[in-house]
Amino acid sequence: LRDDIERARQWFNNGDFDAKGAHGLALYLASPANVFEIVKLPRPVATNVVVDDSPYIEPIADLGSRARWAVLLISRQGVTRFVVVKAQQG
Repeated sequence: LRDDIERARQWFNNGDFDAKGAHGLALYLASPANVFEIVKLPRPVATNVVVDDSPYIEPIADLGSRARWAVLLISRQGVTRFVVVKAQQG
């Protein structure tokens, strides 16, 4: 975990980060699996930190514009698919 935090800190401080167009960020970090993904979000989300074995996508699930979409997690152990279906309002 410390390695992931340090890696993110270095990324933000070395000039690679461009906040243009971002209203929030989602960071997915896992050094043992060589995962380092930072996603710019089109709208703000609540500040939250989650440490878990699987990606925490619930807070950003409502950010998509489509009624149904999917997230694929690909690793050496296999492929996991998360399907998100938005509830219709009204």
